[in-house]
Amino acid sequence: MPAQNVTKQNVTNRNVTKQSVTSQSVTNQKNAANRKSAVNGARSASRVEYRPMIWDDIEAITQEFDRTWGRAEPTDSPQLSKVISRRFVLRYLAPSTGTRIACLDGRFMGVTLVRAVGQTPLFPRAEEELRELDRELALSDAGRHALHGMALQRDIDTQMERDSGVDRDSDAELELFLVAADARGHGVGGGLWRAMLEEFSGAGIQRFHLHTDSDCDMGFYDHQRMTRVAQRNISDADDADLVLFAPEISRIYAGETEQILGHVQHMGRTETDHTETSRMPRANHAAQPDITEQPNHTAAVRKDGAR
Repeated sequence: MPAQNVTKQNVTNRNVTKQSVTSQSVTNQKNAANRKSAVNGARSASRVEYRPMIWDDIEAITQEFDRTWGRAEPTDSPQLSKVISRRFVLRYLAPSTGTRIACLDGRFMGVTLVRAVGQTPLFPRAEEELRELDRELALSDAGRHALHGMALQRDIDTQMERDSGVDRDSDAELELFLVAADARGHGVGGGLWRAMLEEFSGAGIQRFHLHTDSDCDMGFYDHQRMTRVAQRNISDADDADLVLFAPEISRIYAGETEQILGHVQHMGRTETDHTETSRMPRANHAAQPDITEQPNHTAAVRKDGAR
């Protein structure tokens, strides 16, 4: 009898131990599931949102633009650099008829500004502020040199368009394409690029063009199967202000909306996240110290001194 009681007790102990192990295993599984759910929840909470631009977005766009392409040199004045950057943003915004802002958890992550032929600009106020900034810049020698350099670059852009006929043949122009460095890995560049193409397609815009330069990831547009229709190299023999304030190489690319959209849909979002700006920053462009968002391995669209 005593031996039987011991055996029974041992079996009971083993059952208790087995139940404890099983209970612990279930608890571990639940904890793992909860952790996975929390991670997935955090990811879904960090979803990128796209919306039309409002006037108050100009400050965030200007900060990011200055961080990417700011002209702290040769002026050695962060304040002047910010004014010049704001002027560029306003110049791209003034003719724009379509806009899209990318935000991640409420933070600015990127923007596209588009001018479609025959449509009314969205922000007529931009022209007025542009004139005010020009008066401000004209008050200093450095500001006047900047205005002169930007005007020369604008003339080059206009002449390139005339010589190539691209402005006459296009239904739209991508004025500015800017993606923040903090947006990397979230698909912002690809999302903005694809959304623009889909909007063009829906609006019947068959052909568009953009200006880009050697401060940007120009190869992005080759990758997107756009056609390089014009190029201009700036040399040391050119006007000193132009050399200081213009990129070494300026290009114009043109493309057929449906062809490029089909390529994007085929390749998927992974490759389009390697964007540019019609002024899109180069991946290795050094960020200016002062801001919250910037250079991405994104294409850039921008015209120095754009009309």
